[in-house]
Amino acid sequence: MAHFDLRSCAVCGNAFVSAGTSSVCNECRAELDEVYAYVRDFLRAHPKLTPTVQDLSKLLDLDEKFLQALVEDGRIQKVEPGKGRRNCQSCGASIATGNLCSACSRRIHADILKDKKNLLYVHQKYRRNKKER
Repeated sequence: MAHFDLRSCAVCGNAFVSAGTSSVCNECRAELDEVYAYVRDFLRAHPKLTPTVQDLSKLLDLDEKFLQALVEDGRIQKVEPGKGRRNCQSCGASIATGNLCSACSRRIHADILKDKKNLLYVHQKYRRNKKER
């Protein structure tokens, strides 16, 4: 059975019934989707920029309520003032989470698999030589 909650829209403040985790009413959803596309395109075009919600609001001339709603919906990641993106511990590239960028993570994973295969080969060769004695 579905669970419904009565919520207040994060954008317009009107009450609405929510069956999920949305913080925005249906009337504001279409506008929020447009704002999200605009913010997403801006952040992709400026990957080294780590603006706070307030910074984005000023840069893009958007109401902070829309940006807060995007954060609450999990569609954009909130950056606290004074904190930015992290750097990959291997190559230094800017990353949002974790310790390694995806390229270094793939490279290290491939190196580990290669080392495992080499170790298995050495082990099998050792076992064969041991049997021949």
